[in-house]
Amino acid sequence: MIEIFFGLLFLIWLKEVLNKKDKIYNNKNNEDIINTNICKPKISSKDYIFITNDTKYGLVDINSEDQFIREYSKFKLEDELNILIYVSGGDIGPSDAIFHILSKHEGVINVYIPTYAYSAGSMLALCGDNIYMNEYSLLSPVDPQVEYNKEIDQISVKSMIDLKEQVGLEKLSDQEILRYYDCQLLYDDNIRNLKKVLKRNFNKYSNYKIDKIIKHFAHGIYPHAKQFNVDELYDIGLNVITPVPDKYNKIFKKYYK
Repeated sequence: MIEIFFGLLFLIWLKEVLNKKDKIYNNKNNEDIINTNICKPKISSKDYIFITNDTKYGLVDINSEDQFIREYSKFKLEDELNILIYVSGGDIGPSDAIFHILSKHEGVINVYIPTYAYSAGSMLALCGDNIYMNEYSLLSPVDPQVEYNKEIDQISVKSMIDLKEQVGLEKLSDQEILRYYDCQLLYDDNIRNLKKVLKRNFNKYSNYKIDKIIKHFAHGIYPHAKQFNVDELYDIGLNVITPVPDKYNKIFKKYYK
């Protein structure tokens, strides 16, 4: 009887020990789960695209449609886009590719110009449904520039067209004639693209206002290096919004102090 009694006590003790170990194990698992949740890094996705002339910082180089497509593909066609632009210009091919992608976007496009967006940068800025600028921000004409010869680095396509009209084809060299026809195509295509995006984004504008904007930006009536300030843009007929929201000014200063 005594042996049976001590045997029962041993079984009871063993059961208690096993139960304690099971509780400890379960608590350990719960702590691991909790700790895992606390330590797990939050994945933050950008809600904007930043277009520059730089290849550093992981921003989008205006001369790389591949970089832009990589960032743009993260958004849906109907998403609202927030685009910062800080460029002094860009090559025709890649910047036109970005332009055509933006012109097809179905959602609202907000463009932010903290300081300036010149030439191809201005062309992209005009893709915006809403264009935000600071009082000191600047845009510029968007008439395409092409290489001319070794002595003259680049000229406006409009200059080549004007030269042909003044002297006639017979006074031009074979190379200049070929350049003229190329310039005429670029000039017409640029105006056609600008008209398309302005009618898409600013359908509230009259044809007169759209034609006025195109005249000042794309007809080559100014030197390509001219800048338009906010007041001039209002006079031209472009409804820019001032200032750039503080959030996007801070993003800009994060990269360019």
